[in-house]
Amino acid sequence: MEVRDGVRKFSLAMERKLRANDFKGGWKDCTLAFLEGRMKEELLEYLESSGDVDELPDIANFCMMVWTRRTGTGTYK
Repeated sequence: MEVRDGVRKFSLAMERKLRANDFKGGWKDCTLAFLEGRMKEELLEYLESSGDVDELPDIANFCMMVWTRRTGTGTYK
């Protein structure tokens, strides 16, 4: 499957954000409630920032973490 250009670029922005936070040790031990709470916080930060697009990969990363936890797929680094 070919990945659409926008999806590829956005996923690279997500990866850059994740790598910048690798020093925190990952999210393996985070509860689902914590991840969902952080996802909500990131969304509120975005909405209150007048549309700062740098917040969007953070929101997406927490969405990915929640999705991974709920579906039991992926890794937890």
